[in-house]
Amino acid sequence: MFNKEFLKNLTILYVEDEEIARKQLEKVLNRLFKEVIVAKNGLEGLQKYQEDKLLENSKIDLILSDINMPQLNGIEMLEKIREKNDSIPIIFTTARSETEYLLKAISLNASYYALKPVDIEDVVEKIQKVCEKKYFEKLIEEKNIELKEYLKVIDNVATIFKMDSKGDITYTNRLFSDTIAYSKEELIEKNFHTLISKNIDKNILLDLWKTVKTDKTWKKDLKFEDKNGEVIYIRSTIFKTANEKEEYISIGFISTEEVNQKREFQKKLITNIKEKNLQVAQSSNNLKAYENRISYLENELKTTKQKYLDQRTQIEYYENEMLGLDDKVIKNLKVKNSEIEDLKAIISNSKEEREKGVKKYNELSKELVSAKAEIEKLQEKIEIKQTRVDDLLNLVEVREAQLRKYDESFEK
Repeated sequence: MFNKEFLKNLTILYVEDEEIARKQLEKVLNRLFKEVIVAKNGLEGLQKYQEDKLLENSKIDLILSDINMPQLNGIEMLEKIREKNDSIPIIFTTARSETEYLLKAISLNASYYALKPVDIEDVVEKIQKVCEKKYFEKLIEEKNIELKEYLKVIDNVATIFKMDSKGDITYTNRLFSDTIAYSKEELIEKNFHTLISKNIDKNILLDLWKTVKTDKTWKKDLKFEDKNGEVIYIRSTIFKTANEKEEYISIGFISTEEVNQKREFQKKLITNIKEKNLQVAQSSNNLKAYENRISYLENELKTTKQKYLDQRTQIEYYENEMLGLDDKVIKNLKVKNSEIEDLKAIISNSKEEREKGVKKYNELSKELVSAKAEIEKLQEKIEIKQTRVDDLLNLVEVREAQLRKYDESFEK
């Protein structure tokens, strides 16, 4: 299922040397994406990519490219790009299984490849998956930066320390160590209970551990004694951390008149931190799901690659047979070309075929296009005839292949 709103935020670089295929796919891509930058060969694709990188706000999110192209093929273009950028995703299209190219593409960290004729729905789905993964990675990075900024603010106004399930301190910030007159080194592995005033109600500590052990947050004033025996009241919030270790963190504010005036502001900061932690956790889960999907697709790619390796000998045999075509086959090809022309004439006069083509085009348009109805009707008239011609040309190619096999078996 396409996320059309997400796709409308993406800019892709589309590189294809075959003019008819390029123009057809370009029209569809322009309806789905924010911008489609088009190049006619690998050299032009590289130049447009480099021009985009010189802009203050680089636009290109993904590259969709053919492999076999003049001047600079798709693999050579990607090699040049990888010298400067090892992360921009790329999807290759190819007319047939070119094993040596595909192996090189894998080594250059290509995201996917698709065989021609291109299945538009499949390619768009792959583009969406790749770009969503990049989006979530960037989102997690931004949330982590934002979280660090919040922690910096709190670190300057709050006493913070971490402790394990036994109460042994594993981390303390400078404000807490300064408040109770111990150095950070002295506090590490010092038990939290030894810092609490001896005349505190023991039920308070029992309630504290009972609460945090059930993953709840405990909030109350704690009475500490510093290194010199002076009593300090700290309004403490203690809760279990989200990491795998059984570890607890205490965020506290010294109970002075000045701090009490800022307490509302500080509570909001703590709430924001929890929300940011939750957002980061959710983003991490989404990223993990995409990573599992990528692992599955990589295994599928390996299976497919082995399949084409096994067929390579057979492909080379048929290619050699094609090079050895004799006059008889050439004559048959001319006859077939004549039949193609007759079929084209039939196509131009066949109202029934046009209506079938219109129906098929409308079915595809419902899934891919949300444009206005009047624009779709104008585009249908342009694309229907070309769609039918392509279908018949493919049919003729199949028939020609059948004739060649028949001729070959006859000669044998």
